[in-house]
Amino acid sequence: MADEATLFRLLRAEQKRQASLGTALEQSNARLKALEAQIASSPLDRAAHPPQRLPQLELVLDHQQYERYGRQMILPEIRLPGQLNLKRARLLVVGAGGLGCPALLYLAAAGVGHITLLDGDAVSLSNLHRQVVHTEFGASTCQTKVESAIEAIGRINSDVDCRGVAMHFSPSLLAPNAPIDFASYDLVLDCSDNAPTRYLLDDACMLYKKPLVSGAAIRCEGQLAVWNMPLQTGTILTCDPDVERGPSYACVFPPPLDGKLDTGDRCEDEGVLGPITGVIGVMMASEAIRLIVGNLPCQPFLRLYAPFSETPMRTLKIRRRRPESLSAALSRQQRGWPDFSAGMTCDASNTDSLNRLSAKVALSRIADGANVLDVRSATEYEMVSLPGAQNIPLSQLLKDPSRQASSLVAPLIVLCRRGNDSVIAAQALRTARPDANITDVAGGWIALASVDPRLPRY
Repeated sequence: MADEATLFRLLRAEQKRQASLGTALEQSNARLKALEAQIASSPLDRAAHPPQRLPQLELVLDHQQYERYGRQMILPEIRLPGQLNLKRARLLVVGAGGLGCPALLYLAAAGVGHITLLDGDAVSLSNLHRQVVHTEFGASTCQTKVESAIEAIGRINSDVDCRGVAMHFSPSLLAPNAPIDFASYDLVLDCSDNAPTRYLLDDACMLYKKPLVSGAAIRCEGQLAVWNMPLQTGTILTCDPDVERGPSYACVFPPPLDGKLDTGDRCEDEGVLGPITGVIGVMMASEAIRLIVGNLPCQPFLRLYAPFSETPMRTLKIRRRRPESLSAALSRQQRGWPDFSAGMTCDASNTDSLNRLSAKVALSRIADGANVLDVRSATEYEMVSLPGAQNIPLSQLLKDPSRQASSLVAPLIVLCRRGNDSVIAAQALRTARPDANITDVAGGWIALASVDPRLPRY
Protein backbone atom coordinates (compact mmCIF):
# COMPACT_ATOMS: atom_id res chain seq x y z
CA MET A 1 0.00 0.00 0.00
CA ALA A 2 1.30 3.48 -0.96
CA ASP A 3 2.42 5.69 1.89
CA GLU A 4 0.68 8.92 2.81
CA ALA A 5 3.17 11.17 1.00
CA THR A 6 2.62 9.36 -2.28
CA LEU A 7 -1.16 9.70 -2.02
CA PHE A 8 -0.94 13.44 -1.41
CA ARG A 9 1.33 13.80 -4.41
CA LEU A 10 -1.14 11.97 -6.67
CA LEU A 11 -4.04 14.10 -5.39
CA ARG A 12 -2.24 17.37 -6.14
CA ALA A 13 -1.38 16.14 -9.65
CA GLU A 14 -5.05 15.26 -10.38
CA GLN A 15 -6.20 18.65 -9.10
CA LYS A 16 -3.77 20.42 -11.42
CA ARG A 17 -4.97 18.35 -14.40
CA GLN A 18 -8.62 19.13 -13.65
CA ALA A 19 -7.87 22.85 -13.32
CA SER A 20 -6.13 22.75 -16.66
CA LEU A 21 -9.14 21.06 -18.30
CA GLY A 22 -11.52 23.63 -16.81
CA THR A 23 -9.45 26.46 -18.21
CA ALA A 24 -9.41 24.83 -21.64
CA LEU A 25 -13.21 24.37 -21.56
CA GLU A 26 -13.77 28.00 -20.66
CA GLN A 27 -11.49 29.09 -23.50
CA SER A 28 -13.35 26.80 -25.93
CA ASN A 29 -16.74 28.20 -24.87
CA ALA A 30 -15.47 31.74 -25.32
CA ARG A 31 -14.20 30.99 -28.82
CA LEU A 32 -17.56 29.36 -29.73
CA LYS A 33 -19.53 32.41 -28.58
CA ALA A 34 -17.23 34.72 -30.50
CA LEU A 35 -17.72 32.74 -33.69
CA GLU A 36 -21.52 32.74 -33.28
CA ALA A 37 -21.52 36.50 -32.75
CA GLN A 38 -19.35 36.99 -35.81
CA ILE A 39 -21.65 34.87 -37.98
CA ALA A 40 -24.76 36.68 -36.75
CA SER A 41 -23.30 40.13 -37.49
CA SER A 42 -21.57 39.36 -40.78
CA PRO A 43 -23.54 40.47 -43.96
CA LEU A 44 -20.99 38.72 -46.13
CA ASP A 45 -22.03 35.35 -44.72
CA ARG A 46 -25.77 35.84 -45.54
CA ALA A 47 -24.91 36.96 -49.06
CA ALA A 48 -22.72 33.93 -49.63
CA HIS A 49 -25.43 31.52 -48.38
CA PRO A 50 -28.90 33.00 -49.17
CA PRO A 51 -32.04 31.12 -47.93
CA GLN A 52 -33.51 28.66 -50.46
CA ARG A 53 -36.83 29.69 -52.15
CA LEU A 54 -39.39 27.56 -54.05
CA PRO A 55 -39.89 28.29 -57.74
CA GLN A 56 -43.07 30.16 -58.70
CA LEU A 57 -46.09 27.82 -58.55
CA GLU A 58 -48.55 27.77 -61.42
CA LEU A 59 -51.90 26.99 -59.73
CA VAL A 60 -54.93 26.11 -61.86
CA LEU A 61 -57.24 26.69 -58.87
CA ASP A 62 -56.97 29.35 -56.22
CA HIS A 63 -56.11 28.53 -52.60
CA GLN A 64 -59.74 28.63 -51.44
CA GLN A 65 -60.76 26.23 -54.19
CA TYR A 66 -58.00 23.79 -53.23
CA GLU A 67 -59.27 23.88 -49.66
CA ARG A 68 -62.96 23.72 -50.66
CA TYR A 69 -62.71 20.82 -53.13
CA GLY A 70 -59.64 19.03 -51.75
CA ARG A 71 -61.56 16.17 -50.16
CA GLN A 72 -63.16 15.21 -53.45
CA MET A 73 -60.10 15.92 -55.62
CA ILE A 74 -58.08 13.32 -53.70
CA LEU A 75 -60.52 10.67 -54.92
CA PRO A 76 -59.08 8.71 -57.86
CA GLU A 77 -62.47 9.00 -59.59
CA ILE A 78 -62.29 12.83 -59.51
CA ARG A 79 -58.67 14.08 -59.29
CA LEU A 80 -57.62 17.53 -60.44
CA PRO A 81 -58.69 17.01 -64.10
CA GLY A 82 -62.17 16.01 -62.97
CA GLN A 83 -62.46 19.12 -60.80
CA LEU A 84 -61.42 21.28 -63.73
CA ASN A 85 -64.08 19.58 -65.86
CA LEU A 86 -66.69 20.44 -63.23
CA LYS A 87 -65.52 24.04 -63.30
CA ARG A 88 -65.89 24.15 -67.11
CA ALA A 89 -69.29 22.44 -67.24
CA ARG A 90 -72.51 24.23 -68.23
CA LEU A 91 -75.70 22.62 -66.94
CA LEU A 92 -79.39 23.23 -67.59
CA VAL A 93 -81.60 22.18 -64.67
CA VAL A 94 -85.33 22.11 -65.40
CA GLY A 95 -87.34 22.30 -62.19
CA ALA A 96 -86.53 23.58 -58.70
CA GLY A 97 -88.90 21.27 -56.84
CA GLY A 98 -88.42 18.09 -54.84
CA LEU A 99 -85.86 16.66 -57.27
CA GLY A 100 -84.21 19.89 -58.35
CA CYS A 101 -83.52 21.22 -54.84
CA PRO A 102 -81.10 18.50 -53.66
CA ALA A 103 -79.58 18.14 -57.12
CA LEU A 104 -78.85 21.87 -57.29
CA LEU A 105 -77.30 21.99 -53.83
CA TYR A 106 -74.87 19.14 -54.45
CA LEU A 107 -73.95 20.25 -57.96
CA ALA A 108 -73.18 23.74 -56.67
CA ALA A 109 -71.23 22.39 -53.70
CA ALA A 110 -69.20 20.15 -56.03
CA GLY A 111 -68.05 23.18 -58.03
CA VAL A 112 -70.03 23.07 -61.28
CA GLY A 113 -69.08 26.24 -63.13
CA HIS A 114 -72.42 27.32 -64.62
CA ILE A 115 -76.04 26.37 -63.89
CA THR A 116 -79.09 27.72 -65.68
CA LEU A 117 -82.29 27.01 -63.73
CA LEU A 118 -85.77 26.91 -65.26
CA ASP A 119 -88.96 26.93 -63.17
CA GLY A 120 -92.15 28.93 -63.55
CA ASP A 121 -93.67 28.28 -60.12
CA ALA A 122 -93.72 30.22 -56.85
CA VAL A 123 -92.92 28.74 -53.45
CA SER A 124 -95.92 27.48 -51.46
CA LEU A 125 -96.24 25.99 -48.00
CA SER A 126 -97.09 22.56 -49.43
CA ASN A 127 -93.64 22.46 -51.08
CA LEU A 128 -91.60 22.71 -47.92
CA HIS A 129 -91.73 19.10 -46.70
CA ARG A 130 -89.62 18.00 -49.68
CA GLN A 131 -88.24 21.06 -51.51
CA VAL A 132 -85.45 21.76 -49.08
CA VAL A 133 -83.92 24.96 -50.49
CA HIS A 134 -87.16 26.92 -50.10
CA THR A 135 -88.28 28.64 -46.90
CA GLU A 136 -91.36 29.74 -44.98
CA PHE A 137 -90.47 33.31 -45.92
CA GLY A 138 -90.51 32.36 -49.59
CA ALA A 139 -93.90 30.71 -49.19
CA SER A 140 -95.40 33.68 -47.35
CA THR A 141 -94.16 36.17 -49.97
CA CYS A 142 -94.86 33.98 -53.05
CA GLN A 143 -91.17 34.13 -53.94
CA THR A 144 -90.35 32.46 -57.24
CA LYS A 145 -88.63 29.10 -56.91
CA VAL A 146 -85.90 30.32 -59.24
CA GLU A 147 -85.07 33.26 -56.97
CA SER A 148 -85.23 31.13 -53.83
CA ALA A 149 -82.94 28.45 -55.29
CA ILE A 150 -80.37 30.94 -56.58
CA GLU A 151 -80.17 32.53 -53.12
CA ALA A 152 -79.55 29.09 -51.57
CA ILE A 153 -76.86 28.26 -54.13
CA GLY A 154 -75.14 31.58 -53.47
CA ARG A 155 -74.97 30.81 -49.76
CA ILE A 156 -73.25 27.49 -50.47
CA ASN A 157 -70.84 28.43 -53.26
CA SER A 158 -70.48 31.96 -54.56
CA ASP A 159 -68.11 30.72 -57.29
CA VAL A 160 -70.99 29.15 -59.23
CA ASP A 161 -72.34 31.24 -62.09
CA CYS A 162 -76.07 30.60 -61.59
CA ARG A 163 -78.74 32.09 -63.83
CA GLY A 164 -82.49 31.69 -63.39
CA VAL A 165 -85.36 31.91 -65.85
CA ALA A 166 -88.83 31.99 -64.25
CA MET A 167 -90.48 29.94 -67.00
CA HIS A 168 -91.57 26.37 -67.55
CA PHE A 169 -89.78 24.53 -70.32
CA SER A 170 -91.65 24.80 -73.63
CA PRO A 171 -90.90 24.61 -77.37
CA SER A 172 -90.48 28.40 -77.45
CA LEU A 173 -87.26 28.03 -75.45
CA LEU A 174 -85.68 26.20 -78.39
CA ALA A 175 -86.18 29.15 -80.74
CA PRO A 176 -83.15 31.21 -81.88
CA ASN A 177 -84.15 34.27 -79.82
CA ALA A 178 -85.09 32.33 -76.68
CA PRO A 179 -83.84 33.45 -73.24
CA ILE A 180 -81.65 30.33 -73.07
CA ASP A 181 -79.23 28.84 -75.61
CA PHE A 182 -80.06 25.14 -75.39
CA ALA A 183 -77.13 24.14 -77.61
CA SER A 184 -74.61 25.72 -75.22
CA TYR A 185 -75.21 23.28 -72.37
CA ASP A 186 -73.15 20.16 -71.79
CA LEU A 187 -75.80 18.31 -69.82
CA VAL A 188 -79.52 18.64 -69.01
CA LEU A 189 -81.23 17.54 -65.79
CA ASP A 190 -84.97 16.92 -65.98
CA CYS A 191 -86.27 17.59 -62.47
CA SER A 192 -89.75 18.62 -63.66
CA ASP A 193 -91.34 15.23 -62.90
CA ASN A 194 -94.20 15.65 -65.37
CA ALA A 195 -94.82 13.74 -68.59
CA PRO A 196 -95.16 16.57 -71.17
CA THR A 197 -91.90 18.20 -70.09
CA ARG A 198 -90.16 14.83 -69.91
CA TYR A 199 -91.04 13.97 -73.52
CA LEU A 200 -90.24 17.46 -74.79
CA LEU A 201 -86.83 17.55 -73.10
CA ASP A 202 -86.14 14.04 -74.34
CA ASP A 203 -86.75 15.13 -77.95
CA ALA A 204 -84.71 18.31 -77.51
CA CYS A 205 -81.74 16.39 -76.11
CA MET A 206 -81.87 13.93 -79.00
CA LEU A 207 -81.95 16.73 -81.56
CA TYR A 208 -79.14 18.71 -79.88
CA LYS A 209 -77.13 15.58 -78.93
CA LYS A 210 -77.15 16.24 -75.19
CA PRO A 211 -77.30 13.61 -72.43
CA LEU A 212 -80.38 13.88 -70.21
CA VAL A 213 -80.39 12.91 -66.53
CA SER A 214 -84.02 12.27 -65.62
CA GLY A 215 -85.64 11.50 -62.27
CA ALA A 216 -89.13 10.86 -60.96
CA ALA A 217 -90.68 10.35 -57.52
CA ILE A 218 -94.21 9.52 -56.42
CA ARG A 219 -95.63 8.10 -53.20
CA CYS A 220 -92.77 6.04 -51.66
CA GLU A 221 -91.00 5.20 -54.93
CA GLY A 222 -88.50 6.87 -57.22
CA GLN A 223 -86.57 6.17 -60.39
CA LEU A 224 -83.55 7.53 -62.24
CA ALA A 225 -82.11 7.10 -65.73
CA VAL A 226 -79.66 8.78 -68.10
CA TRP A 227 -81.12 9.10 -71.58
CA ASN A 228 -79.20 9.78 -74.80
CA MET A 229 -75.99 8.81 -73.01
CA PRO A 230 -72.75 8.57 -75.03
CA LEU A 231 -71.66 4.93 -75.18
CA GLN A 232 -67.94 5.60 -74.77
CA THR A 233 -65.51 6.29 -71.97
CA GLY A 234 -64.37 9.80 -71.18
CA THR A 235 -66.02 13.06 -70.23
CA ILE A 236 -69.10 14.36 -72.02
CA LEU A 237 -67.31 17.71 -72.37
CA THR A 238 -65.05 16.38 -75.11
CA CYS A 239 -66.90 13.40 -76.56
CA ASP A 240 -67.76 13.25 -80.25
CA PRO A 241 -71.34 14.55 -80.72
CA ASP A 242 -71.96 11.86 -83.33
CA VAL A 243 -70.86 8.99 -81.10
CA GLU A 244 -73.27 6.08 -80.62
CA ARG A 245 -75.74 6.86 -77.86
CA GLY A 246 -78.03 4.97 -75.53
CA PRO A 247 -81.82 5.01 -75.77
CA SER A 248 -84.01 8.03 -75.31
CA TYR A 249 -86.96 8.15 -72.94
CA ALA A 250 -89.32 7.72 -75.90
CA CYS A 251 -87.43 4.57 -76.95
CA VAL A 252 -88.35 2.85 -73.69
CA PHE A 253 -91.66 4.61 -72.99
CA PRO A 254 -93.14 5.55 -76.40
CA PRO A 255 -95.63 8.45 -76.41
CA PRO A 256 -99.26 7.44 -77.12
CA LEU A 257 -100.20 7.15 -80.78
CA ASP A 258 -103.44 9.12 -80.30
CA GLY A 259 -101.51 12.15 -79.08
CA LYS A 260 -103.37 12.23 -75.74
CA LEU A 261 -100.47 12.52 -73.38
CA ASP A 262 -101.37 11.31 -69.90
CA THR A 263 -99.65 13.44 -67.27
CA GLY A 264 -99.51 10.39 -65.01
CA ASP A 265 -99.57 10.37 -61.22
CA ARG A 266 -98.92 13.69 -59.53
CA CYS A 267 -97.55 14.43 -56.08
CA GLU A 268 -100.57 16.64 -55.45
CA ASP A 269 -102.94 13.71 -55.95
CA GLU A 270 -100.93 10.65 -54.93
CA GLY A 271 -98.61 12.16 -52.31
CA VAL A 272 -94.86 11.76 -51.99
CA LEU A 273 -92.43 11.08 -49.15
CA GLY A 274 -89.91 13.91 -48.91
CA PRO A 275 -86.77 11.78 -48.50
CA ILE A 276 -87.64 9.89 -51.71
CA THR A 277 -87.26 13.07 -53.75
CA GLY A 278 -84.08 13.84 -51.81
CA VAL A 279 -82.49 10.46 -52.59
CA ILE A 280 -83.40 10.62 -56.29
CA GLY A 281 -82.23 14.25 -56.56
CA VAL A 282 -78.88 13.44 -54.96
CA MET A 283 -78.48 10.43 -57.26
CA MET A 284 -79.17 12.70 -60.24
CA ALA A 285 -76.37 14.99 -59.06
CA SER A 286 -74.04 11.99 -58.70
CA GLU A 287 -74.80 10.82 -62.24
CA ALA A 288 -74.23 14.32 -63.59
CA ILE A 289 -70.85 14.53 -61.84
CA ARG A 290 -69.87 11.11 -63.15
CA LEU A 291 -70.67 12.13 -66.73
CA ILE A 292 -68.73 15.38 -66.36
CA VAL A 293 -65.56 14.05 -64.73
CA GLY A 294 -65.27 11.27 -67.28
CA ASN A 295 -66.47 8.02 -65.70
CA LEU A 296 -69.06 7.12 -68.29
CA PRO A 297 -70.96 3.85 -67.91
CA CYS A 298 -71.42 2.02 -71.20
CA GLN A 299 -74.60 0.18 -70.25
CA PRO A 300 -77.85 2.21 -70.14
CA PHE A 301 -79.84 1.58 -66.98
CA LEU A 302 -83.04 2.35 -65.11
CA ARG A 303 -82.53 2.60 -61.34
CA LEU A 304 -85.50 2.05 -59.05
CA TYR A 305 -85.67 3.08 -55.39
CA ALA A 306 -88.45 1.87 -53.08
CA PRO A 307 -87.29 1.85 -49.43
CA PHE A 308 -90.43 0.14 -48.12
CA SER A 309 -90.08 -2.87 -50.46
CA GLU A 310 -88.08 -6.06 -49.92
CA THR A 311 -85.54 -4.90 -52.53
CA PRO A 312 -85.15 -1.15 -51.87
CA MET A 313 -82.69 -0.53 -54.71
CA ARG A 314 -82.75 -2.20 -58.12
CA THR A 315 -80.92 -1.46 -61.37
CA LEU A 316 -82.47 -2.68 -64.62
CA LYS A 317 -80.82 -2.95 -68.01
CA ILE A 318 -82.86 -1.28 -70.73
CA ARG A 319 -83.25 -1.78 -74.45
CA ARG A 320 -81.01 -0.29 -77.09
CA ARG A 321 -81.90 2.86 -78.96
CA ARG A 322 -84.65 2.49 -81.57
CA PRO A 323 -83.34 3.28 -85.08
CA GLU A 324 -86.36 5.48 -85.82
CA SER A 325 -86.18 7.52 -82.60
CA LEU A 326 -84.35 10.51 -84.09
CA SER A 327 -86.63 10.75 -87.13
CA ALA A 328 -89.67 10.58 -84.85
CA ALA A 329 -88.29 13.45 -82.76
CA LEU A 330 -87.64 15.47 -85.92
CA SER A 331 -91.22 14.88 -87.04
CA ARG A 332 -92.60 16.07 -83.71
CA GLN A 333 -90.32 19.14 -83.87
CA GLN A 334 -91.58 20.05 -87.35
CA ARG A 335 -95.16 19.90 -86.06
CA GLY A 336 -94.21 22.12 -83.10
CA TRP A 337 -94.69 19.44 -80.45
CA PRO A 338 -98.45 20.09 -80.14
CA ASP A 339 -99.07 17.03 -77.96
CA PHE A 340 -96.19 17.59 -75.55
CA SER A 341 -96.76 21.31 -75.09
CA ALA A 342 -100.48 20.95 -74.54
CA GLY A 343 -100.26 17.94 -72.25
CA MET A 344 -103.49 16.32 -71.19
CA THR A 345 -106.70 18.30 -70.96
CA CYS A 346 -108.80 17.10 -68.07
CA ASP A 347 -112.16 15.64 -69.03
CA ALA A 348 -113.74 17.65 -66.23
CA SER A 349 -113.60 20.78 -68.36
CA ASN A 350 -115.91 19.16 -70.92
CA THR A 351 -118.52 18.06 -68.37
CA ASP A 352 -122.06 19.41 -68.43
CA SER A 353 -121.94 22.49 -66.19
CA LEU A 354 -125.51 21.82 -64.97
CA ASN A 355 -124.24 18.83 -63.03
CA ARG A 356 -121.36 20.72 -61.43
CA LEU A 357 -121.56 23.01 -58.43
CA SER A 358 -119.25 25.85 -57.56
CA ALA A 359 -117.63 25.69 -54.15
CA LYS A 360 -119.89 28.44 -52.77
CA VAL A 361 -123.09 26.78 -53.99
CA ALA A 362 -121.93 23.38 -52.76
CA LEU A 363 -121.16 24.71 -49.27
CA SER A 364 -124.56 26.39 -49.13
CA ARG A 365 -126.39 23.18 -50.07
CA ILE A 366 -124.30 21.12 -47.67
CA ALA A 367 -125.20 23.57 -44.89
CA ASP A 368 -128.89 23.05 -45.82
CA GLY A 369 -128.51 19.30 -45.30
CA ALA A 370 -127.52 17.88 -48.69
CA ASN A 371 -125.92 14.43 -48.59
CA VAL A 372 -122.21 14.25 -49.42
CA LEU A 373 -120.37 11.31 -50.97
CA ASP A 374 -116.60 11.63 -50.51
CA VAL A 375 -114.77 9.53 -53.14
CA ARG A 376 -111.25 10.33 -51.92
CA SER A 377 -109.07 7.54 -50.59
CA ALA A 378 -109.67 6.25 -47.09
CA THR A 379 -106.33 7.77 -46.07
CA GLU A 380 -107.36 11.25 -47.20
CA TYR A 381 -110.81 10.86 -45.64
CA GLU A 382 -109.12 9.99 -42.35
CA MET A 383 -106.98 13.14 -42.57
CA VAL A 384 -109.93 15.52 -42.81
CA SER A 385 -113.56 15.23 -43.92
CA LEU A 386 -116.87 17.08 -43.85
CA PRO A 387 -119.20 16.18 -40.97
CA GLY A 388 -121.71 13.54 -42.06
CA ALA A 389 -119.98 12.78 -45.38
CA GLN A 390 -119.99 9.14 -46.49
CA ASN A 391 -116.71 7.75 -47.82
CA ILE A 392 -116.64 5.34 -50.76
CA PRO A 393 -113.28 5.54 -52.56
CA LEU A 394 -113.58 5.88 -56.33
CA SER A 395 -111.89 2.54 -57.04
CA GLN A 396 -114.41 0.77 -54.81
CA LEU A 397 -117.39 2.63 -56.25
CA LEU A 398 -116.50 1.80 -59.86
CA LYS A 399 -116.42 -1.94 -59.14
CA ASP A 400 -120.24 -1.96 -58.85
CA PRO A 401 -121.81 1.51 -59.33
CA SER A 402 -125.37 0.12 -59.39
CA ARG A 403 -125.06 -1.51 -55.98
CA GLN A 404 -123.39 1.56 -54.48
CA ALA A 405 -125.98 3.90 -56.01
CA SER A 406 -128.88 1.94 -54.54
CA SER A 407 -127.68 2.64 -51.01
CA LEU A 408 -127.18 6.38 -51.49
CA VAL A 409 -129.78 9.03 -50.72
CA ALA A 410 -130.38 11.83 -53.22
CA PRO A 411 -129.94 14.73 -53.66
CA LEU A 412 -126.28 13.82 -53.52
CA ILE A 413 -123.13 15.93 -53.86
CA VAL A 414 -120.00 14.01 -54.88
CA LEU A 415 -116.69 15.36 -53.57
CA CYS A 416 -113.07 14.49 -54.38
CA ARG A 417 -109.81 16.36 -53.83
CA ARG A 418 -109.43 18.35 -57.05
CA GLY A 419 -112.72 17.90 -58.90
CA ASN A 420 -111.57 15.23 -61.37
CA ASP A 421 -112.45 11.92 -59.70
CA SER A 422 -115.83 13.31 -58.67
CA VAL A 423 -116.76 13.76 -62.34
CA ILE A 424 -116.15 10.07 -63.04
CA ALA A 425 -118.00 9.00 -59.90
CA ALA A 426 -121.02 11.24 -60.54
CA GLN A 427 -121.34 10.07 -64.15
CA ALA A 428 -121.26 6.42 -63.06
CA LEU A 429 -123.91 7.02 -60.39
CA ARG A 430 -126.19 8.96 -62.75
CA THR A 431 -125.96 6.09 -65.24
CA ALA A 432 -127.05 3.69 -62.50
CA ARG A 433 -129.80 6.03 -61.23
CA PRO A 434 -130.90 8.36 -64.04
CA ASP A 435 -133.76 9.79 -61.97
CA ALA A 436 -131.57 10.85 -59.02
CA ASN A 437 -130.25 14.38 -58.48
CA ILE A 438 -126.49 13.78 -58.39
CA THR A 439 -123.98 16.61 -58.76
CA ASP A 440 -120.31 17.10 -57.96
CA VAL A 441 -118.08 19.94 -56.74
CA ALA A 442 -115.95 21.71 -59.36
CA GLY A 443 -112.43 21.95 -57.95
CA GLY A 444 -113.19 19.49 -55.16
CA TRP A 445 -111.87 19.89 -51.63
CA ILE A 446 -109.26 22.40 -52.78
CA ALA A 447 -112.01 24.71 -54.07
CA LEU A 448 -114.02 24.34 -50.85
CA ALA A 449 -110.95 25.22 -48.77
CA SER A 450 -110.35 28.35 -50.85
CA VAL A 451 -113.86 29.55 -49.98
CA ASP A 452 -114.14 28.39 -46.36
CA PRO A 453 -110.94 29.14 -44.36
CA ARG A 454 -111.96 26.59 -41.71
CA LEU A 455 -111.10 23.80 -44.14
CA PRO A 456 -107.37 22.97 -44.36
CA ARG A 457 -105.59 22.71 -47.68
CA TYR A 458 -103.27 19.79 -48.27
